[in-house]
Amino acid sequence: MAGIVEVDVSEELLDERGILIDSMADLSSRYLFGRTAAVYGDPDMVMGISRFLCELGITPLYACTGVDNELFKEGMKRVASETDERINVMINSDLRALERELMDEPVDIMIGNSDGRLIARDLGIPLVRVGFPVYDRVGYQRIPIVGYHGAVNLLNRITNTVLRAYYEPQHWKLQQ
Repeated sequence: MAGIVEVDVSEELLDERGILIDSMADLSSRYLFGRTAAVYGDPDMVMGISRFLCELGITPLYACTGVDNELFKEGMKRVASETDERINVMINSDLRALERELMDEPVDIMIGNSDGRLIARDLGIPLVRVGFPVYDRVGYQRIPIVGYHGAVNLLNRITNTVLRAYYEPQHWKLQQ
C-alpha cells in the first residue's frame, strides 16, 4: 500500500493503525460517546486532542490556551466544523477563566497538565493528565500520546478515567 508520497507503508504501521481503529470502535460507543470535555494547555496539544475527542464522540466543550495563536484559531474552526456541538474556544485565557466557565457548565472530564488538578478536585471533574507539566504523577512524560501507538495510550487513559469516575462507583463495587 502506497501513501501520499508514493512510499510503501509498512505492515507494522498498518497494524498499529488497525489497533487504534479497533480500540476506538470498541471503546467510543460504549463508554465515551456523548461525553463532554475541557481541554487546556499548549495550543498544538489542545487542538490535536480536541480533534481526537471529536473522533471519539466526545465534545470538547472548552478548548483553553494561554496564548493568542492564529494557527490555533484556524485549527479550532476546523475542529468545530466537525461536530454539531459548540466549542468554547478560549484564547489568551488562564485556568481561572476556565474554572469560572466550568462552574456554570461542567464537563465530564478535564484533559490537561497538573496545574488543573485543584480545579478538577474542587469541581469533582475527573482529570486526564497530559502535556507539560505533569508533576504529581510519575512517568507520564515517557508515555507517548502522538502517533497511532500514542493515540491508543491516550484513548486508554481517557477511557480508564471515565470508567473509574462513572462506572466503578455504580457497577463494579465489591460486595462486602
